[in-house]
Amino acid sequence: MASAVCVSLTLTAAFFGARHFRSSGYAYGCYLAAVKKKDGASAFRWLCIAGARGNVDAQLQLATGFENGSFGKKDDVRAFEWYKRAAESGEAIAQFNLGIFLWTGRGTEANQAEAIRWWLSAAENGLTYAKNNLGICFRDGLGTETDLKRAQDFLTDAALGGYPDAQNNLGEFYEFGSGNPPNLERAKYWYEKSAAQNYPPAMLNLIRIYKDAGNNAKAELWTKYFERARKAEVK
Repeated sequence: MASAVCVSLTLTAAFFGARHFRSSGYAYGCYLAAVKKKDGASAFRWLCIAGARGNVDAQLQLATGFENGSFGKKDDVRAFEWYKRAAESGEAIAQFNLGIFLWTGRGTEANQAEAIRWWLSAAENGLTYAKNNLGICFRDGLGTETDLKRAQDFLTDAALGGYPDAQNNLGEFYEFGSGNPPNLERAKYWYEKSAAQNYPPAMLNLIRIYKDAGNNAKAELWTKYFERARKAEVK
């Protein structure tokens, strides 16, 4: 039903060409007003109009709504379509999520090369999640040729952006060499940066390193931090 409404309103806008249909900003404003009034049906109609007329915020909300089932039943195909429209408009989160859909084959055929292309666009727009994914892809040759220089560059950018997953991945890059001599001190530096944000995999890496070095006091300290973080996750 939700999909039919979107198509119907899009066709209505195209046929009548009314001024308020031509303005995506006006349509999005009507959506916000309907949300404030808690009129779900009207809100959804105006959101569809705004998305159809090119409002990127509306397109992203439609994509996530269809992905999460906010409009009723989950619909990966419609989610993919709206992510693609928002991604083509330059929306970084949409570009990243479109890459996820392409990588996993959700709502479309899997295409890792195309996923990487969209992650590159998201990375150019500054999205750290995309830089982290690209770092892993270039490090391990996933969906592309192995390129350790690009892998290190992307992981470093994402780590400097404060993303704990990337900080942990960069730590592993330094610990295990990845084509370069291992650098345990740099590895510990990035593990600790990640662990300071309560990222459990980084804590486990630190526990392992300190145990291997015979530093039981540090290993026990990070074990306590790890247990605390794990309990917080359960809650």
